[in-house]
This record gives sequence, structure tokens and C-alpha cells, in this order.
Amino acid sequence: MKTCKICTQTKPLGEFYFNKKQGTSQSYCKPCAVAKSTAWGQKNRSRMRELRKAWDKKNPGYNKQYLQRPRRRDWELRRTYGITLKEYENLFSAQGKCCAICKTTSPGKQDSHPWHTDHCHKNGRVRGILCYNCNIALGLVKDSPIILRRMIAYLKKEHKKNILDNFPLELFENTSKNLDS
Repeated sequence: MKTCKICTQTKPLGEFYFNKKQGTSQSYCKPCAVAKSTAWGQKNRSRMRELRKAWDKKNPGYNKQYLQRPRRRDWELRRTYGITLKEYENLFSAQGKCCAICKTTSPGKQDSHPWHTDHCHKNGRVRGILCYNCNIALGLVKDSPIILRRMIAYLKKEHKKNILDNFPLELFENTSKNLDS
């Protein structure tokens, strides 16, 4: 049994975090230690950012390697999307090991998750594996087919306009109708 220095309650040793440097348990119980750490983090956000940047600089690529470990990745996929790593790999293979939308074999921006798991935000069902750019594009249009159709119509209109601006109209009087198809 040990008494917490913050809440002054006597609790079993299992209720205290172990301090490896001192070789003993901490002087605060777990709930008080969490509260103290959280309060410090909120007061010192910029310091926390500096410490994190310094650690990342000393350990380049650690987070990427950690997140790509199969066991960690499997847990993350199960927790977030309800699929296993094997199901993810099967889906990615079925779509040709490329982005489900643009078919690129490059994931785009190199962040901790090179390929993005696309899912329906209404029912949580996984739709496919996307590159960074396609994932961002879907997010920006809020997964709306209506917005996407409007964008396609806009691009077709602009494409037709640009072609007509660059050449004499007489050359395209008969063929300009075919551009809409």
C-alpha cells in the first residue's frame, strides 16, 4: 500500500506507475498522474511540439516503420475499418495494387500511411484503397456524386471552350457537337 501525494488516498502499489529511473513506483496514483500530465500538456503545447519535433529529428522514419509493422497495421485496420490486414491486402491486390480511382501505382504524398483506406462515412463500409490525391479529392467534394458530375460538366465545357478559342470556328462547326459525347 502507498499514499498518493496529490489526492492523499492510500492505494495498492498496482495503482501507481513504476518509475524505471528510480526503481520504485511514482509518488502519485495513476489517475492523479494522468491529470497532472494532461494539465502540463495543455499549459505547454508549444513546448510539447518542440519536444516532439526534436524526438522525430533524432528518430527519422520511426513512426512510419512502427505503423507499417504488420501486427500494428492489422490492429489499426480492425479498430478503424473493421477489416483485417489480410482483407486489406486482398482488396489492394484485387484492384491491381494501384489506386482504385486514378490507377496510379504511387501513393503520392509520403506520410505515415502511404495508401489511404477509403470508406463510406455513413455506414463505415470500406470502398477501396486510394492514393493521397484521390483521397483528398473525395474529401473535398464530400463524397458527393452530384458535385463530381458538376465538376466533369465544367471540365468538358472548359475543354470545349479552350479548343474553340485556339482555332478558327469554321474548322469546328461540324465537330464541336461531337465534343459533348
